[in-house]
Amino acid sequence: MAIAVVHRDSPEGRAAIVHAAREAVQRREQLRLHEHDGDQVSALRALVDSSGADLLVVGTRRMSPIGKFLLERWLQRLLLEVDIPILVVKEDVRGTA
Repeated sequence: MAIAVVHRDSPEGRAAIVHAAREAVQRREQLRLHEHDGDQVSALRALVDSSGADLLVVGTRRMSPIGKFLLERWLQRLLLEVDIPILVVKEDVRGTA
């Protein structure tokens, strides 16, 4: 199978790529990358459907306690709409993932 990651050019996007690459090496699976500018959830669903991925890696920024409770809207949608396991990665504040 494959591991899918969708990213933007941002610290959280770069963290997602690094963690997805580590997972792919550890599991000896193929990594599928897809960069997008539009709706994240639609891009992720399309990537999962087309790649046959069995793990999805997404990056998110660090959140306040209230933000953690509520989650970001796109992440809520993603958790409800995608049927495979999702690994959510925060960017590393020290600059390395």
